[in-house]
Amino acid sequence: MYYSYKSPIQAQAWRSYLVFVDITAIISTYQYDHGSLLWRIYYTIDAVSFLLDPTSCALKVKKKLEDGREVTVKKPIFAFKGFEKTTETFPGATDSPLLGKWSFERAYFRF
Repeated sequence: MYYSYKSPIQAQAWRSYLVFVDITAIISTYQYDHGSLLWRIYYTIDAVSFLLDPTSCALKVKKKLEDGREVTVKKPIFAFKGFEKTTETFPGATDSPLLGKWSFERAYFRF
């Protein structure tokens, strides 16, 4: 079985939110002395966006292909079933490496 995962969140959108919250937290810390809540929001959004991204929060494991070769694939820690695609046939031409978007193993925790 071959797996492909898409991120449930748009990484660029979350990064732009983080930049906005980061700049606001810096200004409020130095001008108004109450930026600690904004820093907590910043770190929470950053941690959640990292944990929910299957490409960045994944462990690398070895997978044996049908022809006997071993390739290194990513095994996400958290993933959503709605963003998961599966296929039983090899996703690519024979004698070619595993395609980048299919270079995943089944996630440890699926929601």
